[in-house]
Amino acid sequence: MDVLFITRKWPPAVGGMETYSMKMAEGFQRAGTLRILALPGRRTGAPPSAPSVLAFGIGAAFRILFSRKDAEAVMGGDLALWPLVWLAALRHGKASRAIAVHGNDIAYADRTKLTARLYARYLDFAAVCLGRTQLIANSRATAAKLSARGFRNIQVVTLAAETVAIEIAEQPEPYLLFVGRLKRQKGCNWFIENVLAHLPPHVTLKVAGSVPKDGEAPLPLDGRVEFLGPVHGADLARLRARALAVIVPNIDTGADGFEGFGLTAPEAALAGGVVLASDLHGIADAVIDGETGFLVPPGDAVAWRAKVLRVMSWSPAERVEFVAAAKAKAADVYNWDRVTEATLSILSGGARFREPQAAAPASG
Repeated sequence: MDVLFITRKWPPAVGGMETYSMKMAEGFQRAGTLRILALPGRRTGAPPSAPSVLAFGIGAAFRILFSRKDAEAVMGGDLALWPLVWLAALRHGKASRAIAVHGNDIAYADRTKLTARLYARYLDFAAVCLGRTQLIANSRATAAKLSARGFRNIQVVTLAAETVAIEIAEQPEPYLLFVGRLKRQKGCNWFIENVLAHLPPHVTLKVAGSVPKDGEAPLPLDGRVEFLGPVHGADLARLRARALAVIVPNIDTGADGFEGFGLTAPEAALAGGVVLASDLHGIADAVIDGETGFLVPPGDAVAWRAKVLRVMSWSPAERVEFVAAAKAKAADVYNWDRVTEATLSILSGGARFREPQAAAPASG
């Protein structure tokens, strides 16, 4: 298959969408001929500036229109680039086409500020224009938002994760671990106030992440909370494996708090951590309940405390058995070969792909 891949998320920028683009490119390359129209990020690892994105869009449009070679398939890296995929569909009339849709691609349109309202109109136009274009959502929650905004031809392909292999810890250390940006919707401070404060006093919380400008620093809670700042690679994997549990306690904060997938959950399972995560938004597809971790009702402090205490009560043998099975299941489900194979199947017009979790794809 000859694939034209269009993306504005590319190294040296660093992030989940950049990783997605690189992994998709590798998979497409193995499957046939690949041509890439990509906008590199900044050398600092930051995404490109708004003027750079605009210039890329104009330049890519000309390259698509005046290309001398036909493509069999056209793939867009995110929904914001939909006009380029639409243009490529006009230029390559017989080509199949698809666009990957990440959480904020669609959730940003639900916000109330002016730029979000303008973006919502931009998406309304896309819903009319995209026609036969397949939309590949990263979770059932993202798919539902697409369907509610009038999009059709939606399929779900959950994301993949990678981590450093760490030996399973038979006896965990008495700390819980939170990983990620400290924004209100991530639920770190909610967890400290409503769960940690009511657990046995020897249980502490380690926080590995950063505090964005609109975020909130972790509450100290009498010295039971340790803020580590950003932690990566083998150091982060060891923290996950040795923790009593890795928590993903997101809470519902409305339009600004939508979580499209929740990559930290499968990353933790692959590292040998016991994952406790809110059954909220796309996080519900990032954990296979009872197999790669446990889903807990969001904002239910009693249920969260009970789940932590249950994990604390495990014997070493019970913990090793669960962690080993969770790692194996996560490796089977949340891997890039599955993601690229499912995406190529959609691009080739194959049968509708069914997620290993038996998640029902949404359709408009």
